[in-house]
Amino acid sequence: MKIWFVNGFFPQYSQTFIIDQIHSFEEIGTSHVQVVGRSRNRNIDDKYFSEFSSKPIYARDSIVILLTSFLKTLFVKPKFLFLLIQKYLLRKIDFDTLSVCFQIQYFPDILIANFGTNYRIGFQIKKELCESVRNVIIFHGHDISSYVELNGWETYRSIGDHVDAAICVNGIWNTELSQNTDIKKIETIHLGVDIPAKRLSRRKSDSSFDILFVGRFVEKKGFLTLYEAVRSLLQEEKTSIRVHCIGDGPLFTEYKSLVEGGPYKEHFVFYGSKKREFVHQMMESCNMLALPSQTSSTGDKEGIPIVLMEAMARNLPVVSTYHSGIPELITNEKTGLLVNEKDHLALSVAMQRILHDPSLASELAKNAYLHVNENHSVRKQSMLLLKYVQEAV
Repeated sequence: MKIWFVNGFFPQYSQTFIIDQIHSFEEIGTSHVQVVGRSRNRNIDDKYFSEFSSKPIYARDSIVILLTSFLKTLFVKPKFLFLLIQKYLLRKIDFDTLSVCFQIQYFPDILIANFGTNYRIGFQIKKELCESVRNVIIFHGHDISSYVELNGWETYRSIGDHVDAAICVNGIWNTELSQNTDIKKIETIHLGVDIPAKRLSRRKSDSSFDILFVGRFVEKKGFLTLYEAVRSLLQEEKTSIRVHCIGDGPLFTEYKSLVEGGPYKEHFVFYGSKKREFVHQMMESCNMLALPSQTSSTGDKEGIPIVLMEAMARNLPVVSTYHSGIPELITNEKTGLLVNEKDHLALSVAMQRILHDPSLASELAKNAYLHVNENHSVRKQSMLLLKYVQEAV
């Protein structure tokens, strides 16, 4: 079985779940996987996808690559190339679809687009070039929250007849999509992560209380709420507290300047974007992970943040919010602590409980590990995904 994974700007450290899906499909061994990106992230070395069975294809690659592919298709499959050009000139397909199609050797049996906003290539191929392709879209977060807030539902409604199935990473998106589109098959399949075979023990080299924050510096990640919560915590605690911040994003410079211009700058460390190996090392050496996700001013929301699953898999207590699909992952007082969005005082109290009650922290971490081990293994979830898309007709 031939499967394409279609992505936008690819790859990104903040979207490791896509890499996990691709690797899992290849490891299952029942299909040939081709990775397709609309544009290439040249800040990440080619070694990042050295384990892929085939080299990724990019719609907006270098002129040399595109021209070479164009000439090869002209020589080998001239009728197909003329068809593509005709469809392009008639505006039936756009440049991205044109570019991808003259680089390929075959159409896939299944095409999976990660994020609804990357629907075009799959939609246009199925409608205009190869009706037999099973076109599947995975909806994650901004593509069904802020995108819909800005553009409405019309786009997703208009493509329903050419989408064989939709997958939502949480139940909320499933409900939204079911109520507002004509897509016939919609399923909720949670994402998964690699689970260590044994529950990891905490490694602490000093007596400080270390809080980990991992995420892009965008409004929905709630960094300002975390900052205010830590300020409140520092006013009451004598314990040395450090907040380790991993990630980049459009608000990185603004937030870093805010912290470094204030009285608590020695309590925050900013690392920028880091590879997953570094993130996992930090998870194994910190006391807790805090991710106070919130609905942004543009309506942007999380799906279920993968970093929460990764922390839970590594025996790290987590504190988060009643936001979007997070309560589908974390049960308050059992597998983590949840507080209301934008409530920095409640967040401060939750972190303080982890600080002062090691037995609570240990119990939450243990329960969290057991939960993700049972329900969020990347291999298990990928097998569910593969089974579902194979049955999509």
